[in-house]
Order: sequence, then C-alpha cells, then structure tokens
Amino acid sequence: DRPLLLWHGLDDDVVPADESLRLQQALSETGRDKLLTCSWQPGVRHRITPEALDAAVTFFRQHL
Repeated sequence: DRPLLLWHGLDDDVVPADESLRLQQALSETGRDKLLTCSWQPGVRHRITPEALDAAVTFFRQHL
C-alpha cells in the first residue's frame, strides 16, 4: 500500500470532481483506503489554492 492524496475543487469545470469522488469510493469499498487522504474544496474550480498547497505539504511531511 502506498499513501495517496486526493485533492479536488468541487466546482472544477475541467476535470469533474466526481472522478476523484468515485476513486475515493472505489478505494474505500475495496479496503484500500487506509493510507488515503482526501481534501475537497467547495466552490473551487480548476485551480490550485493555498489550501491545496497546505494539504500537499502536510501530506508529504507525513509520508516522505
């Protein structure tokens, strides 16, 4: 198992957030979500936010 970070703006107009949400659900249903970290941002479209960068830094500090 490897750590995985999913971050998605829920109003993304380029890559639908449903894709990440479906991946989260599939991983959960198969018991592969032990090292899964998810961060969903309501109201955010297709861009990287300061909150996303913070989530990534925190994730890498924990897992690298």
